[in-house]
Amino acid sequence: MYTGLNKAKMWKLSTGTLVEEQMMKLAISQEYEHLSHTLIMDVRDKCWLSYFSLEEIDEIKCHEAVQLPVLPSNLKSYIDQLVATPRSTLYET
Repeated sequence: MYTGLNKAKMWKLSTGTLVEEQMMKLAISQEYEHLSHTLIMDVRDKCWLSYFSLEEIDEIKCHEAVQLPVLPSNLKSYIDQLVATPRSTLYET
């Protein structure tokens, strides 16, 4: 899959690192199925620290990041109550 990619169209970070090349290195090194085998990258996965610097990971995280709207206070309060409620209470039958 990676070998068919056009290098000129790969995502080049400000450091010059090509994201898809690093993903290919990880995909090749894995002995088990990993998201990188399907060109999916979860930057929260600690494995990427071996392929990207912290600055590069921050650049990837911030690229075209969507700003979510602020939740209305009543909805935030409701969600906070749910978070504080024990699961056993939430799933009582």
